[in-house]
Amino acid sequence: ELAKGEFAEGIKVSVREIMSQEVAPPLNEANFALTGLAKSLAEKQEKGMAELADSFSAAVAQSLSTHLSSLPDKLQTLYQVAESSATMMGESIATMERTREESQEVARDVQETLRLMALAKNDIADEMAAISDNLEILGASTEKMTALYSGEESNLASHIDRLTDLMRSYSDRLGEGIVESAKAIEASVRMSASQNKNAAILLERLDEQLATLEDLGRQITDNTINFTRESGSFVTKTLEEFDVSLAEIVERLTFTTAEIRDAIDALPAAIRGSSGQ
Repeated sequence: ELAKGEFAEGIKVSVREIMSQEVAPPLNEANFALTGLAKSLAEKQEKGMAELADSFSAAVAQSLSTHLSSLPDKLQTLYQVAESSATMMGESIATMERTREESQEVARDVQETLRLMALAKNDIADEMAAISDNLEILGASTEKMTALYSGEESNLASHIDRLTDLMRSYSDRLGEGIVESAKAIEASVRMSASQNKNAAILLERLDEQLATLEDLGRQITDNTINFTRESGSFVTKTLEEFDVSLAEIVERLTFTTAEIRDAIDALPAAIRGSSGQ
């Protein structure tokens, strides 16, 4: 049993020496190698991620600078168009206000013309009534003239002169009434022509304003379409670049994982090789 004990102790010592001298050093070396490999891979991965982030940030900044450089000019154009539209709307409002005032003035002139025409009509009616009365007087004068012709020749001349004066007076009054009516009608015609002219000018101005507003609408639509198109292209390009960068990161991670897996797979063989020696 002593021999067995010594043999067992010898085996134990031999195993301890083998483990400490032949197995442990390769394991430590493999551990150090794996630690160094992991540290190196981590440093490479960190450096690669930093370079990738810098590259991606630079690409995004460059793309933003390229695609958004024209945005201030377009916003300035939209601001100028809006300011021009506000100015034109103000001019349109002022034009409509002037047109309203002119229309009110024309309406007042028309009312005055109608009043004058009504007065002229009343004057003509009065003149016609006076003429009717004068006809009666003329009839009476004719009878008197007949009587005077029969025997009262001394008063004939005075009656004829009186009749002549009356006819002249009523003829003058009738002529004045006709002239006033003609003037009133002429004034009405002039005001109608002025109103038509003002209406034509207003329509022309409104057509100009509508054309300007249509042009403004086209400009806003074109700017919006261009901005949308360029923004869409920029977003698409940025996403494509992000996909490429993400694919590169995945590829690097896959490569790193494969290196670690290969190192782990090679560890048992290294241990066995060290044990065999």
